[in-house]
Amino acid sequence: MHSRGLFALGALATFVATGAPILAQKQASTLERMTRTSDIIAHVSVRSTKEAGLQLETVLAVRKLMHGTHDGDIVLRELSQRHCGSACHGLDVGEQFMLFAARRGTKLVPIGGSRGLVAIHPGTLAAITRLLETHGTKERLALLTTQLADNDTRVREDAALALPTLRGLEGLGDVQAKQLRAALATSARGKDGRLPCLLLAAVRAVPRDAARTAWRIFADPTSRRIAPLAASVLLQAPRPIMLGTIDLNAFPKEPDRVHLAELLAKAGRTARPSLERLLRDKHRSVQTAATAALLELGTSARTLQARVGAAVLGQAQASLAARSKRRFRAIRGLGRR
Repeated sequence: MHSRGLFALGALATFVATGAPILAQKQASTLERMTRTSDIIAHVSVRSTKEAGLQLETVLAVRKLMHGTHDGDIVLRELSQRHCGSACHGLDVGEQFMLFAARRGTKLVPIGGSRGLVAIHPGTLAAITRLLETHGTKERLALLTTQLADNDTRVREDAALALPTLRGLEGLGDVQAKQLRAALATSARGKDGRLPCLLLAAVRAVPRDAARTAWRIFADPTSRRIAPLAASVLLQAPRPIMLGTIDLNAFPKEPDRVHLAELLAKAGRTARPSLERLLRDKHRSVQTAATAALLELGTSARTLQARVGAAVLGQAQASLAARSKRRFRAIRGLGRR
């Protein structure tokens, strides 16, 4: 996988681990992924369902086998008590689904629990059929960017979840890039659940749009939950784009400008001009954060003292020393485990 793709997956993994574990579960069971990895894909209807001891047994009649080999009905068994990973609880006789299943020994198991049983809608069925028929990387990306605007909710969400995991986004065509921009703008306005994945796809395909959106999120006090992901996206963007899309007026509050200085410290020496603007801030905490960042980036203490004075410089140096001590203690703590 392309190195930027790996960065995107790492950023998403960090976001998932800290704030949205359900996202990882969904990403492992998107329509895109399941059409590539399932042992059985079939249009099924529920023939019967019954509890037998501690097990719930569901018999599915195969109406059309779309991938894999299987003879006769499909029998799914799971614990009769509803649990994490349940797929068949609450199904009614006659209901129709698309089944995506993996073989586990002699058993078939729906992928992703209930996500492996996809309700039949015209849009869903058409999307699955197209995914099964489309194999090339460019063709698959083109299909997914089209599906970002699909009328079916599952199709739209799964397309967004799948995009950042795939190769080739850096070479997205003009039409597909336009579709991705439109989906990102819509998602950002509504702050919907697709936004994290669309940001990670966009920073590889349309980085300027991704950076502008990420800056708005990073500056928005109501978006703290995904602010770390926005920061990761900004650091992944090419530096001229990241730094060229900053709007300091979007950070009217003192604590927000402190966070901005801390982020710019991670952007490298090309961030110096932006940090030097923050040295002129009226708030001492912002001056201190910008001074500490510039010290980290190699600006001399003498130069900074002439700009901000000995007191602010001293605070910045003390802040860096305390941060270094915390890192050292954390590393020692890991070594003792």
